[in-house]
Amino acid sequence: MNFREFKEKHSDSIALFKFGNVYECYESDAVVVSSVYHTELQHIEKNGQTLTMTNFVTKALELVLPKLIRAGHRVCIVDMPDPAFEKPFVKRNANLKYQ
Repeated sequence: MNFREFKEKHSDSIALFKFGNVYECYESDAVVVSSVYHTELQHIEKNGQTLTMTNFVTKALELVLPKLIRAGHRVCIVDMPDPAFEKPFVKRNANLKYQ
């Protein structure tokens, strides 16, 4: 699920996408998180469009989440699967020679 699909269904919530040990948020959610937690906004190019985002390490969630809730925001945490684990293991044939 990507950001736009999620926001269509949950437009009233701030979406925090968890990728490994980092939470990322995009567009208007990034602006809100940046203003509440004072993270840096980044502007990245993706598919010919500029995307606003911010991120923070997972350990900071215990600081960020209460600030967002106290500011009156609903928050959804979206745990994204690690793409490295989605692919099947590659079978390799190896001929090892020992000397």
